[in-house]
Amino acid sequence: MPENNLGLKDEEFWTDPYRTRAEIETPIMKKGAEAMLLGAPAQVPMDAHDTLPVVVIRAATLKTMAKLGLRRNALVTAINLDSNVAYAELAMNQDVGKLPPIDPDAPLEGMGGEAYEFDLREILRIPWKTSEYLVAFIVRDQITNRARVKIVNTLGGYKDGEVEKFIDEYKKTARPVFKAYPPPGDPFPNYRQQKNSVGIPKEEGFEIQVERVNVIRKPGSYIMRGSFRLPIKENQIVPPPPEIPGETVPAKPVTALVPINLVLTGSKIAAPFVWRITVPSYEPVERSDSKLVATGYFAVDLSQLGPVNSIAQTMFIYGFSGEAMVGPIPMAFIDQASLED
Repeated sequence: MPENNLGLKDEEFWTDPYRTRAEIETPIMKKGAEAMLLGAPAQVPMDAHDTLPVVVIRAATLKTMAKLGLRRNALVTAINLDSNVAYAELAMNQDVGKLPPIDPDAPLEGMGGEAYEFDLREILRIPWKTSEYLVAFIVRDQITNRARVKIVNTLGGYKDGEVEKFIDEYKKTARPVFKAYPPPGDPFPNYRQQKNSVGIPKEEGFEIQVERVNVIRKPGSYIMRGSFRLPIKENQIVPPPPEIPGETVPAKPVTALVPINLVLTGSKIAAPFVWRITVPSYEPVERSDSKLVATGYFAVDLSQLGPVNSIAQTMFIYGFSGEAMVGPIPMAFIDQASLED
């Protein structure tokens, strides 16, 4: 069964989204296993549809479903592969306040299944134009398969090849107006290699490390360190600084700017933090016939991005940059009182 579409044809996501639910759930439940799968149409023609349906099917023990209900805890995320912008929001938070309280001691035995269909466009408010996304469903430290979706325009009409060529070339070379974010500080953020920096991955991707358990202090400092080896576009390259007579050129100037998206969800409050950091690379850009690759380091104080220490809970950090993903990375916050007798 193709994991991207749950065995459905594209049009069935609008007409019969639960057609394959039983054949997916039944074998999982017979094994006493647990699984959560996501499906979406491979293509969404804008001229035929104004919604982007996504289906999630889950099989789990009744106790798991009671303790970790999707209505309270599920996020839907999408990374735009064209702009490298991530979106995340609670997937099903309608009427959550009306749900009955959770009874962790309820005598629940056996297996159960559930399925939901929702409109990604409505929930995430994504721009409705031709683009490509990777979509996933997150519940604390669980993440589904990632479904690839293309929003396309299938209307006929005259296509001027020279215009399309001009636009493609412009996008390759037009440099976006963005700088390192958060801007370098003292001591953080720091974007250069340090003694305790995370080693650059040998394969394409990136890594993140945090302190596993943190005592809440206000103000507090909660450092996230990482490194990356990521493909970039031509317009992410930073031209070398001009040589000015009498001025010293930096030994290692910025060579590229690389966006990394962070999505954080909590064990008590699932509503996500969604942050985008733009990391400068000081290393030479690796060039080949097929791609450009940038490498570098980052060390950022998460408390400078948002109130991660506002409540005692475990946060689960997910990182997205293009097709690369890391997580879940758990990071717990505890009250000082919990350490006292």
